[in-house]
Amino acid sequence: MRAMTPMTAATRAFRRVVFVSLVALSTSVRTEAQDRPVVFVHGFGSSGETWSGAAGRLQSTLAIQPATPSLNATALYESQADDLQWQVGGFGADTIAVGHSNGGLIARQWNRQHPLAGLITVGTPHAGAPLVRNLSAYAGFNWALVWSVNDVFRLFGQGCCSWHWILSAYSNIWQLAADMAASSLPEIASAVAVNAAFPVTPEMAPGSGFLASMNSNGNLAREAAAVPVRAGIVSTAYNFYWGGALRAAFPDDGDLVAYWRDAARFGMETYAAYIYANAPYEDWWAFDIAAGLSTAAWYLTVMDEWWCQSVSVVGLGVCWVNDTIVPQWSQVYPGGLYIDAGWQGPAHTQETRMSDALIDRVLTTYLAVPSRTSTPQPSGDEATFYGDIEFSGGSLSTSGDLSFVGWDWNDSVSSVHVPPERRVVLYEHADFEGESLELSGDDADLRNHAGPGPDGTWNDVVSSIRVF
Repeated sequence: MRAMTPMTAATRAFRRVVFVSLVALSTSVRTEAQDRPVVFVHGFGSSGETWSGAAGRLQSTLAIQPATPSLNATALYESQADDLQWQVGGFGADTIAVGHSNGGLIARQWNRQHPLAGLITVGTPHAGAPLVRNLSAYAGFNWALVWSVNDVFRLFGQGCCSWHWILSAYSNIWQLAADMAASSLPEIASAVAVNAAFPVTPEMAPGSGFLASMNSNGNLAREAAAVPVRAGIVSTAYNFYWGGALRAAFPDDGDLVAYWRDAARFGMETYAAYIYANAPYEDWWAFDIAAGLSTAAWYLTVMDEWWCQSVSVVGLGVCWVNDTIVPQWSQVYPGGLYIDAGWQGPAHTQETRMSDALIDRVLTTYLAVPSRTSTPQPSGDEATFYGDIEFSGGSLSTSGDLSFVGWDWNDSVSSVHVPPERRVVLYEHADFEGESLELSGDDADLRNHAGPGPDGTWNDVVSSIRVF
């Protein structure tokens, strides 16, 4: 570890005192003597705020004292672990660490200097992220894809006017496909360390010196002896293969962007075939357009396979199941418990807000964290959501917003109790997106409201909630 100047040491010590004090103040009402300290460690392109929703939801049902520190996500893993020690090193040996993506590796590195009772990783690239090595190759493919679509517009502009009706019919969709492809890489770049100037980038690559040390037999034996419970939550994203980089960049709208991409491809293939079949033999302009449409359609067709191979193995060549960023094989914690999120799990950037149930399972089943029985029961100002009509079945209570209700409650609310002088807004999608329904009083049956559900109502369709 590099030597620190007195000013740097004092500054970091001050940050630690302030952070631990804030944690104590923010949890003083909810925590009891038996509460287990749980440190939630964020990954690249995010901050401690990324974990705040899940930490709060878990604290409401489990006897934990959560901390969500923010780190310099571009720094070396070792430096981030040092910073973590400065911020929360005062927690005892019963501390549990939960790390998402790079945060899992930071937590493992932190354990080299701080004892832990448990360590849970979520979507962590334990064996490295092949995308770090492959992204330049995919960027070249993506550039060719965007160029091919734009070239279609250039070809239509070279003549007039027999085939312009095709452009009028599909130009907006084709432009949308090009725009989505062009914007996807900057979005993804904010989620993984693709800038070679970032110190952490080389450490993320499969086979790096850091990962070789972390996964060495000696360190794995040390972890096995030092950390009683180690678990890796492994996610295969829902429809991971459909949409490629578009789903990785815009996971909450993954199906929608994939649909419009396919609509653009279908239009290109259809009109290329139409032109080939109907254009006069001497109309070379028409055949140039058809060739351009066929080329652009081919790039859109192979887009998913290119992305899947880019995130799967260094050098491409194989498509492996993945969470849109990290392949399944790399998410496995060496020597730890394998916790499978299934084939309809969250995408990589959704994992911190959509993994509550699995984290809860590890905390309660393997780490013996008790339910929060010593805190006051839901007060009169909490809204309660029920799994069945007429306020029956399982229930979920909250006095604040839930950006995601959790996998156990997603698309499962059938009736709602709204406290006096409060309002509840139900949302179709996570993060308060999609259609919404406002309630100012109790509702015993959400089937009475027309909505976006499969049956045309608001029954079993809620994914996020606001309480006012």
